[in-house]
Amino acid sequence: MTALFAQLGEKTCSTVDSEVWECAYRGKGLRQISVRAFVVREDEIKADVVIVMSIFAMMSDFPDTPDFLRRVLKFNTDTDFAKLSPLGDGRLTVSAMLPIRLLDKEQLVLMLDQVAAVNNGAFDVFGKDAK
Repeated sequence: MTALFAQLGEKTCSTVDSEVWECAYRGKGLRQISVRAFVVREDEIKADVVIVMSIFAMMSDFPDTPDFLRRVLKFNTDTDFAKLSPLGDGRLTVSAMLPIRLLDKEQLVLMLDQVAAVNNGAFDVFGKDAK
């Protein structure tokens, strides 16, 4: 992935550590959106997978109701590629994943841009619900 990130001249990306890259985006209302990419080993498919992820918010920022979770599911059906999902530590993230063997520069750019765009879209849909 290092070689692919080296080819992304127009993107504002940097290394967080030897295995994690971070790109900065400007969202609506001048929000800063941080998108990270890293590789993990998926034993189920016996392959390395690139994950592109952005933290949208903390689950505690939103009402803990079935209606809110239904709206998250509806939001996900309306997005093609990146999905909004709660993590066990309380973060609500936007993420996309792909086996690394399928990754090229164009696909990496698409994944980074889509995760940032879905984060921005989630802000439009859910921003008013934040406590």
